[in-house]
Amino acid sequence: MSVSNVKLSECENFLAIDTETTGLNRYTDRIITCAVVNLTPEGIDSYTVKVNPGVPIHPKASEVNGFTDESVKAFGPQEDLLPVLEAIEAAWEAGTPLVGHNVTFDLRFLSSVSVRLRQRPLEVTGPVLDTMVLARMAGMRKATLSAVAAAVQIDQFKPHTAEEDALVSLQILSRLRPSFGEETLGALYTAQKVFDRGFRSGWADDEGEWPL
Repeated sequence: MSVSNVKLSECENFLAIDTETTGLNRYTDRIITCAVVNLTPEGIDSYTVKVNPGVPIHPKASEVNGFTDESVKAFGPQEDLLPVLEAIEAAWEAGTPLVGHNVTFDLRFLSSVSVRLRQRPLEVTGPVLDTMVLARMAGMRKATLSAVAAAVQIDQFKPHTAEEDALVSLQILSRLRPSFGEETLGALYTAQKVFDRGFRSGWADDEGEWPL
């Protein structure tokens, strides 16, 4: 059976990601941290990659994520993000949905990384579940991560740390799952594209509001 015909309620494995960046423009800004959280029936496995962006961090970004030009100097090279790209592609190859809150923001930055390091974009070849879009589809007017977490009664988390945000996106998906559980991954992908302009274009515009 094609993964597009699998119901959300039947999925057992999910891969969540979240990034913190130097700004909003995927062409001139860079990733600072990227968290990967793998959820399986056996439990959760997570890690965070920290890289020196090599470009100045915008003041607004520092205000949001707490990183400064000085604090990232000891982080690793951009090449350390290659395993993240490979993990995402392996998940899609296995039919595992990729989860994130405003995940098009993360994907377009990771695609730019892929272009710089592998001379090709990150092609979406598997299911994607954007908890920001799903929350709006469920009727939530304010869909920032903090607002949605509060709406579904997830308390006491520290926003704007990549791993924590990725974990919370999985919790939000779990809370929203009863509303969409009988939908197939293919139907949800199509619905997200219809509902959200950024999702519809594949990659959101390079300027806009911070995703959290």
